[in-house]
Amino acid sequence: MSRLHPILWLLIFTASTYCACSPKTDNSTQNDSTSAKTSAVPPEDVILSAENMLMTMKDYDRCVAGLKFQGFDFSPRVLANPRFQRDEIQRCYQINVMRQYVQKNGLEVLPIDRQKAIRAAYERFGVQSDDALVQKLEIPAESLNEVVDDTLLNGVVQKHLASTLDDKTMHERFDRDFRVFSVEMGIFDNTPTQEEADAFLKTDEQAFSVYIGAHQDALMSLPYALFVRMAYAFSDEDSRGAAQKSAEELRVMASEQGLDKALEKCQADETCSVLNDKENLFEIEKTDAIAWAFKASAGAVSEVIRTDKTEEIWVLQDTRPPRLRDAKDPQVRRETAVKVMSILQPVPHLIQPLKAEIEAEKTEFKSIVETHHGQFVELKDAIYMDLVHKSEFPPEVLKVLTDMKREEVMLFSSPILVAGKMYIFRVLQLNEPSESDFASQKENWIEKTAADPSFGLVYEWMQKTLPRMSSINTRPIVEKYGLLQTDGSVRF
Repeated sequence: MSRLHPILWLLIFTASTYCACSPKTDNSTQNDSTSAKTSAVPPEDVILSAENMLMTMKDYDRCVAGLKFQGFDFSPRVLANPRFQRDEIQRCYQINVMRQYVQKNGLEVLPIDRQKAIRAAYERFGVQSDDALVQKLEIPAESLNEVVDDTLLNGVVQKHLASTLDDKTMHERFDRDFRVFSVEMGIFDNTPTQEEADAFLKTDEQAFSVYIGAHQDALMSLPYALFVRMAYAFSDEDSRGAAQKSAEELRVMASEQGLDKALEKCQADETCSVLNDKENLFEIEKTDAIAWAFKASAGAVSEVIRTDKTEEIWVLQDTRPPRLRDAKDPQVRRETAVKVMSILQPVPHLIQPLKAEIEAEKTEFKSIVETHHGQFVELKDAIYMDLVHKSEFPPEVLKVLTDMKREEVMLFSSPILVAGKMYIFRVLQLNEPSESDFASQKENWIEKTAADPSFGLVYEWMQKTLPRMSSINTRPIVEKYGLLQTDGSVRF
């Protein structure tokens, strides 16, 4: 089993920078410093032990602050989730290992890059000063540079690793990364109809069962919210205005005077109905329309919600995490089959006409894509490394491009399925770099490699060098952030 948790890299690799190299520090001095530091740590404060390293709650809080600095504002429930806590310990461990590597090799985050990251955080948090930023992050002012630098370590390490590659390895990577592509691609929604999903269940029941057995998350519901719901009904357009006005007045009362007063007002008004009271809460899974509820606290009131027959207000009572649904329930299986089929197979109502039209070659690909309500993407003379930065090109598509041969130019790819989407593309032109390109663009490649969001060199280095952890202790984390219970509550 890999010693790296694969999910962690999505969180770690969200920033890049450049490094300035200075003479390497003396290893013996650093080891002595590390030993002195670790020997002074009380055992009850240690959350991780590894070779030449102890991590404490101070390290953990610093890593959480780094996530917040990058825009990951986790709820108390997420911070109390045991899985998040263990993943964060491992991610923080990797940051500490990189920090040691940077110190050992005399590297540093350049002030200009640190300041650039801070300025970006100003915009993210809507602040105008460092003092306001540290208040948002809830960290001491003197810790700001350390927290920011931790988020920029990947670029520093990546650039150093790239610049120290041997010529043969660097040339091989350059030849791959500086190929120039002209590509056209169609991206389609691969969601099957319920009838197609039902047929899939009958003909590929084993594939369905194997998938949900290995991916229990497919059976998880979305997070859901619980509301008290009150409504004013209307029968025609003439009465809709009055219903909307009454609902707006009720919304203001609920916001200013609380739910109980609003319930009293509704119950006393014969035109108002309590659709769901405190004893019979309305449950609804998360959608874009109610995303606000998952950022609000209990008692928050919706805007007036219009349906075909009512004007309603909803008062939030609670939000709950996803639930594992019963895999034996026929309706759950039908609903889950839609999701599973979209991942495993091109859906017939889409792939069959697409295949026929592509093979006929009577219409340009852009028209075919748009006819089937897909997104058409066209890039000309794009360097392979730059494609990595484009959201339209997921790793599965990039993998095909990586292995592309010149004789495959102008051929359509097989359908590639990623997260419920289907990708079909063809390369119109492929130009490979020359020796003169390598000589003139080598430094440019190093800079681009440092900014590569996948940070492949860092990942490879981590796989080879990351020491094994000897122990993990989550007790100090639980004491501060709590422990998420199965009913969605947080226990301290």
